[in-house]
Amino acid sequence: MESLKDSILARKTRTKASDGQDFGYYVKVIQRLEREGHIDTGFRKKFISWYSLRASQQEVRIVKVFVDALMEDPASLAGQLVDTFSQVVTSNTCFSTGLCLKLFH
Repeated sequence: MESLKDSILARKTRTKASDGQDFGYYVKVIQRLEREGHIDTGFRKKFISWYSLRASQQEVRIVKVFVDALMEDPASLAGQLVDTFSQVVTSNTCFSTGLCLKLFH
């Protein structure tokens, strides 16, 4: 029983470390899109704030699919991200706790 618990704990630790590496990679991709002129600074700031604080698991998966599929065509990747996420990134949102916020960047 103890080895099963250790195995589960080790898997969770690896998953969290992997998620952190993934997060950093995708943030760098967004920053690169800005540096290359494919997205503006305002969208980049709002997108990264949304991605790190409010994006659902499904939305995170969608971002990852877009990046993985369109990485070789940064203009298309930027366009897809802006088209898909502009409304949710710039909207007022309430967390499940009832705390509402509006991003000002």
